[in-house]
Amino acid sequence: MARKSQESLTNWGVGHATPRLKWASSLSRISLALEFFSAAFWPLPVLLLLFLSVAFFDVLSSLPGWLHALVLLAFLVAGVALLVRGIKQWRTPTYEEARRRLEVENELSHRPLANMDDKLVSGRGDEISEALWRQHRLQQLAALGRVRAPLPRPVLARFDPWALRGLVVLIFATSLTFGYADWRDRIARAVQPSFGTLDVAELNFDAWISPPGYTGLPPVFLSAENTEAIEVVAGSRLLAQVQGADRARLLVDEADFPFEPFARSALKVEQVLTNGTELQVDADGVTIGHWTISMVADEKPFAAFTAPPRKSERLSLRIDYEASDDFGIESLTAEIKRILGPESPPIEIEVFLTGESATQAKGASFHDLTAHPWAGLAAEVRLIARDALGQEGASAPARIVLPERFFEHPVARAIVELRKQLTIEPENRATVATALEELAGRPDHYRHDTLVALALYVATQRLIRDQDEDAIPEVQEILWDTALRIEEGELGIAERDLRKIQEALLEALAQGADESEIERLMDELQQAL
Repeated sequence: MARKSQESLTNWGVGHATPRLKWASSLSRISLALEFFSAAFWPLPVLLLLFLSVAFFDVLSSLPGWLHALVLLAFLVAGVALLVRGIKQWRTPTYEEARRRLEVENELSHRPLANMDDKLVSGRGDEISEALWRQHRLQQLAALGRVRAPLPRPVLARFDPWALRGLVVLIFATSLTFGYADWRDRIARAVQPSFGTLDVAELNFDAWISPPGYTGLPPVFLSAENTEAIEVVAGSRLLAQVQGADRARLLVDEADFPFEPFARSALKVEQVLTNGTELQVDADGVTIGHWTISMVADEKPFAAFTAPPRKSERLSLRIDYEASDDFGIESLTAEIKRILGPESPPIEIEVFLTGESATQAKGASFHDLTAHPWAGLAAEVRLIARDALGQEGASAPARIVLPERFFEHPVARAIVELRKQLTIEPENRATVATALEELAGRPDHYRHDTLVALALYVATQRLIRDQDEDAIPEVQEILWDTALRIEEGELGIAERDLRKIQEALLEALAQGADESEIERLMDELQQAL
């Protein structure tokens, strides 16, 4: 009775385990089939991605028709060969292979799936042998209850150890950034080589050269009938458009620039011209325009003194100048450098241009530098003219002692001398501070002016306590205002402010400022007067 119960239990386990095993074996077979298929046919999608990359880069459309067709034929032959190779190599996995994959993936010992159909051959009728056999079957069923279907394994590494397929995928992704906007047109051009003869009369062709904006020159339109040499300013931009052609290119001497599609059946190219003697446009292998060009270089501007810099009657620095440039002067500055003393940044003064045109200027410019710390010191002046490209033309340097104001009041004159000493020997600031303190201690010498005493005290303390580099220029400004107050009272400071407003008004008039700005400066000038 017990033996019959165990036999029924074994039969029940086999009957219920069989559908599950069949399902797992089918999934295992599908996984093996996918592995066999990818191993046989993996070169085909790689070849397809390579062709799409070439198409998106629009390489084939720039080739001659015969070479284009030859490349297409090579891709086609390679595709057919890989397809035939894959068909020959691919096969359907057997159930035995699928079961073996299940055993390996599930780490089943003693190959229970392969032994499922085994039967007891020897020992039939022997109760001990049959009991052992039933126990063996039950152990196998228990192991098979944990069977899980395996996933496909990656197999391409065996056939492509250098991972060249990854490089092709990267190239394809890069080509998408170039060709995603008009990918349909690019693929159409890639599969349609052009063998026909182009009818130039049916093309819509436009081309023109735009000189740089600062030159003020109009665009030059190019036509096939134009055979005269064309003057082109270096830096001009050429724009050409062609409609009705599959491909086109621009030739600048030996340099080749392909046209790029920008609309349906329309191509264009933009190129900055910096050198060259000949231009040519070809469409589908036929020349549709040829021009001879003469490149005009943008020369450096010219600047010179018409007279040595000198002091004017009102103690201003007078600069007599002339400047010119082939396409217009952008700015003219006077650069002033000290000859003796520590290295200091130069003074740059904007010279207000006067003249009939922007290409030539000649005149005189006046600049009040009496309040500058370098007043009374030897300096070197040169003119620097700049054009729109940033090119500079400099004059020969000229030496001059910068104009300075003479103070009659002895205290004012002493303060100005100490101010100049800070420029010549800034390391001796302690000596200057001591001298200023002595002057502040004699209020009867400057009419007991409280503001003067306070200014001298502030300047002294700044020199002693503030070791920052900006302290000396700020102290020099305080000393200049103090000297003016001692010499002329508030009138001297007012005159200084008046000169500043006059210079601002002259600059606004020279630069063509709007009426509201000029009116504001006129009001300030009237108030200062």
